[in-house]
Amino acid sequence: MADRAAAWLRLKSAAERREILIAALRDTSSSTQGLPEQASSLVKGSWPLIITTNYDDILPVANEREPGALPLRVLGRSAQDCAQVIRGLDVIQDLTVWYIQGHVAGVAASVRQPCPRLEALLDEVVIGHQQYQGVINSATAFRRAFSEVFRRRSLLFVGSGLAESYFVNLIAETLFALGPSPSVHYALFSRADLEKVDPEFLAVRLGITPVVYGDTHRELPGALSRIAVSRDNPVAAQSSGAMLSRLSFEVPRGDHAGECQDRVEVTIRFAGLSAPRPHACVALSVGLDRIDDRIEPGYGQMAWRFFIENRKLYDDPEAWFSVPQAQSGRLFRLGTEDSPHPVFLVGAREGRHSENSDERSLAAITEATREALAAIEEAGFEKVSMGVFSAGEGQEHDVAYCLIAQLSGVRTFLDSSSGSRMLHHIEICVFDGRIWAPVIEGRINVGDLLTSRLARVLVRVADRQGRWDEYALSVAHGSTVGDVLQSYKITGEDADVSARPLTRGLTSTIYDAPVFPGMIIEVQPLISSPTDCSLPPNAPAAQAASREKNDIPARN
Repeated sequence: MADRAAAWLRLKSAAERREILIAALRDTSSSTQGLPEQASSLVKGSWPLIITTNYDDILPVANEREPGALPLRVLGRSAQDCAQVIRGLDVIQDLTVWYIQGHVAGVAASVRQPCPRLEALLDEVVIGHQQYQGVINSATAFRRAFSEVFRRRSLLFVGSGLAESYFVNLIAETLFALGPSPSVHYALFSRADLEKVDPEFLAVRLGITPVVYGDTHRELPGALSRIAVSRDNPVAAQSSGAMLSRLSFEVPRGDHAGECQDRVEVTIRFAGLSAPRPHACVALSVGLDRIDDRIEPGYGQMAWRFFIENRKLYDDPEAWFSVPQAQSGRLFRLGTEDSPHPVFLVGAREGRHSENSDERSLAAITEATREALAAIEEAGFEKVSMGVFSAGEGQEHDVAYCLIAQLSGVRTFLDSSSGSRMLHHIEICVFDGRIWAPVIEGRINVGDLLTSRLARVLVRVADRQGRWDEYALSVAHGSTVGDVLQSYKITGEDADVSARPLTRGLTSTIYDAPVFPGMIIEVQPLISSPTDCSLPPNAPAAQAASREKNDIPARN
């Protein structure tokens, strides 16, 4: 029946096929009007990659409806999409939903007009036996990409995918060709689900450990909520098992080519801030409040937590003064000038550079870090422990970029100072799992950020059919987007250029924006008419949804 349906659908236009599939996927008999609860629970987590055998757009729409949702990318089985999936194992990029059996936009939210990107994903829908065989036997790039993910990441299987021979064959092919995976994999099952699978086969032959979360499928949303690191509570709970909690590097000051240089230990630690020991200090991230003509520190989550945990030492957090060496007005110190405490307050915000003194930017984090370290060394401290600056809620980009910007500030400080100086240990304490995870996964190359004078950027160039060509370049830190694109002869007259993340808000053209480590520069053809496509080639389907949501849950 599936093969016959697949053959019949081939005769239809893309629009007809999409409408037929939408009608088949929507559950009109359901009495609930909303997204499945398990989808809403799933997108609360900080998953860098979600792989789904479903067709519908429930996950992108659920993500869009989350408060403070970050951008989401929808990828399929094409060679270019598979390359982006693999690249996501090594760099910071948007949350990705990888549709390995095709994608149908419009099931959970209506789409005004599908663009070529969504039509290409529609063409990847797998229904019949013949189509499954085609994917398994001829989609070489997809199979290689799946093998790479299976071997390099620990996967958590949710739902009925492991009961499908298609999915089992993909895993078995990887194991047959490359041997057992070095990563540990898990699968969530209710006790009722276990009757449909062979747990011993999963564990022994596929290397997947079954985990029972409850008696029935109704308990799945609660299980997912317990596993996920919630966006509403980003401070990761300490694991009861063994975990990597510290990385240390010895970084030379000044000219890297010199000999016998003074070296500074830079440590990244998964822990909270504690009271400083003798000859050491603490640097807390604060906001900046404009009071009349002056700027004052505004205490946030990091500062209040430190004060509460150390209330016996610092019982008067309202006593502070501006550090005289800091000309930007972004640096303060607890206590009084006659009796200062070893606690610095760093306002990694735009400050006097903006009408809104509390405005965030990655450039401000880099500048404030360099300025704070210079003042701390001038004050005679040998060690400083810092939290990740400006990493609270309300970010327009992945919060991990805040650490990258702070490491860039450490690098510029060490580059600008040489000889034997007082400060010899810089510690950055990370207590957000969304930042720590890419550090231990290697997606944030700490050593490179501390020592290299080059920034690695990715250039992606699209054609009018939504196909991408990609280039990775290393350029000097002072370069601009225009400098990067100059070698491609790309100008504003023939292309639509965007870049993320931006170090601060644009004051001129995108070509004048400075590069940032890990920046992705996307170049697309100029669209002659706003009705050509309701989505840019790589945007999530949810962003093209009209405000009139069709809240009918999907069966699968």
